[in-house]
Amino acid sequence: MSNAVIKRTGLKRTLGAPFNTEDAADWTGQDLLTLCKPRVVVVMLACALVGMALATPALPPLSTVIFGLAGIGFAAGGAAAFNHVVDRRLDAMMLRTSRRPLASQRMPTWLALAWASLLSVSGILLLLWQVNALTAWLTLGSLIGYALIYTAFLKRATPQNIVIGGVAGAAPPLLGWTAVTGQLGPEPLLLLLIVFAWTPPHFWALGHLEERWVDRRDRQNAVTRLGQSQAGQMQCRHHAGEPELPFGLDRPAILPGAPLA
Repeated sequence: MSNAVIKRTGLKRTLGAPFNTEDAADWTGQDLLTLCKPRVVVVMLACALVGMALATPALPPLSTVIFGLAGIGFAAGGAAAFNHVVDRRLDAMMLRTSRRPLASQRMPTWLALAWASLLSVSGILLLLWQVNALTAWLTLGSLIGYALIYTAFLKRATPQNIVIGGVAGAAPPLLGWTAVTGQLGPEPLLLLLIVFAWTPPHFWALGHLEERWVDRRDRQNAVTRLGQSQAGQMQCRHHAGEPELPFGLDRPAILPGAPLA
């Protein structure tokens, strides 16, 4: 495999090459944004906004909404960046994640760690300064729960990691509520439980769909390889003067369930 293909697909780790990102210099500003998992953060901010809207009969204060969402967003982005750092070796071994900035060795680990720390500290301090201490401490707890307890420990310790660690991902509506009210109660806890109950089946369904897609892709690749092999055999028989089999019997077989091109 050429170096260009290895670099494009991010499969250096799977080919046995040493995993070293310290000298990486191919990163861009887009890679810093990718570390934050922006699409996931947007969903979390939407949930936090729902918590803010439900916390008061009137419209929540605009400053609380702006600074609350900014602080929660910075902290969530920092937690996601920590996830990239901790899982960089595992990400390099999976096709779906092999092109991430650290997994593909485009970015040095120290830079990703500094970026994650900057975002996390900025988010917590902003919540302490402009919102309230309760929301800041709860956000810090969620950050630690996701970046350390879930990513560094639970994912490697038990298949039930998403069930146990789902509390951290279910916190945004609770954080939105406390940002407006400054206190806990049964209502924000109920919002947390709703998202917590939704999280495991959501991830399991996505994992099942991805597993089916990978399985279909692998079977299609098997069909392709079989077709190439049989085409080579036909060419050899042609050059050797052997007759080709009639009625398309030399065509590659279609494996059960394999997708048709």
